Amino acid sequence: MSLAFQGKILRVLQEKVVRPLGGARDVPVDFRLVSATNRDLAALVRTGGFREDLFFRLRVVSVLVPPLRQRPGDVVPLALRFLAKATAVCLGPNAEVPELTKDAAEALCAHAWPGNVRELENAIQRAVVVCAGDRILPHHLGLGSGAWDSAEGDPAADYEGEKRRVVERFQREFVQRALENAKGNVTQAASTCGLTRAAFQRSVKQLGIDRREFGSDAPAA
Repeated sequence: MSLAFQGKILRVLQEKVVRPLGGARDVPVDFRLVSATNRDLAALVRTGGFREDLFFRLRVVSVLVPPLRQRPGDVVPLALRFLAKATAVCLGPNAEVPELTKDAAEALCAHAWPGNVRELENAIQRAVVVCAGDRILPHHLGLGSGAWDSAEGDPAADYEGEKRRVVERFQREFVQRALENAKGNVTQAASTCGLTRAAFQRSVKQLGIDRREFGSDAPAA
């Protein structure tokens, strides 16, 4: 809010009256105000960006909600709630909610969430839209490396260790995407990736991926 508008809000809070646009007199109002911000208002008060009198008028009961990256235990419960909501909105109220796989849940927990809860909700909505089956996989979320994000700013992070994690995460999502598109057919998935069937199978085995999860009727060859 601009300083001018802050003054108007302060008057409403103090006098409990408003003047409608084009009106000639004030009208009494009765309301409860709940306000939210992602800015440090105390710091803005010190720099003159926020009115001190309005700050203390608003600060009756304060609730600090830490960013999502500081609440890792909330990520999966929130994701499941958003998943049900996105399914109803995107696929219809009677549509079956896709399963959030273990790998997808781990990818969510590994992400740093710079966009906070809104970013999580958008990631889940994207997953529902692009998912071709009944299971949410990591690559449906569109989170990128994830593992690298989790190490950002950590002075104890080991370069080689983090590099391996990022590469493995990329390989896992790459193989899963190929198997999903091929409905579990290893030969077709390998061909799409430009790999031999043996090389692709080796990657599947090393990553602990069960191709049968991507198509129960998929042939073995």
